[in-house]
Amino acid sequence: MVLRLVLAEDNLLMREGISAVLALDDGVEVVAVCEDFDGLLAAVAAMQVRTVATDDPAGAPNVICTNSCLADSTARQR
Repeated sequence: MVLRLVLAEDNLLMREGISAVLALDDGVEVVAVCEDFDGLLAAVAAMQVRTVATDDPAGAPNVICTNSCLADSTARQR
């Protein structure tokens, strides 16, 4: 089974580096890479993933989001 995830990181060098390292693992598929919280919400909604790798994307509220939190945030933005 492959772990599908969205990577969210606002620093370009970190984003590219983490993505490159994850690409080396056959058990991980990075389905979207984004640089801010709005991009993260859009990617999670579009790709329907259950896993997000992030530190604290720019524009994110100071809360820990679960899948339902991200889904609710995306729904409210529509």
